[in-house]
Formats: sequence, C-alpha cells, structure tokens
Amino acid sequence: MINIYSNTIEVEGLILEIDQLCNIENEKKQYGAICTAIRQQSGMKRAEFARWLGVPYRTFQDWELGNTKIPEYVLRLIAYKVKIENMLKEGRLIHNVPSSGSKKDKT
Repeated sequence: MINIYSNTIEVEGLILEIDQLCNIENEKKQYGAICTAIRQQSGMKRAEFARWLGVPYRTFQDWELGNTKIPEYVLRLIAYKVKIENMLKEGRLIHNVPSSGSKKDKT
C-alpha cells in the first residue's frame, strides 16, 4: 500500500521523505519521484540498483524520470525488497539459509 502524507510517503512500511511531491501533478512523475526516493534509500546508484533488481537500466531510468509509469505493484515490491535488505543490514532480521547437507529428521 502507498500512503502519502504531505512530504512523507509510506510504501510497504518503507518511510520516504520527498520534497514537493504534492506539487507534482503528473502521476508518472509522482511515481518516478517515489521510485527515486526508494533507490536513494538503498544507497545505490541507478545502474547498480537496476542490476540488483534485474531490471534493464533504460526501463528503470524511464520509471525514475517519469517517462513511463512504473506499475504500482512493482513499486511496492521494490520498496519491500529495499526494506528487507535494510533490516538484514541492521541485524533486525536474521537470514536463515539451510545448509546443503542438512536432512529432515524422520519420525
């Protein structure tokens, strides 16, 4: 879900500060500004972020610039992925990966 409060936006629990969002009338440009804010919160540059997501650079660039409207579900998935990655980095979430040699106990 995307909640907009003046200059603060919440996308899937990720809180973003965006100046002048309410002054952007074009929906594609609004979504582009949100997309840019999500990427900036990750600390990555555009090309790195596009690679990390597995999205072509030009597609991501068009989304950020508001040339093409990013689908809302994609924007929400990206925000969720960034939120989870931030939680992993901060140690607020533990990433458990089973070892390749583990076997289930048979009862």
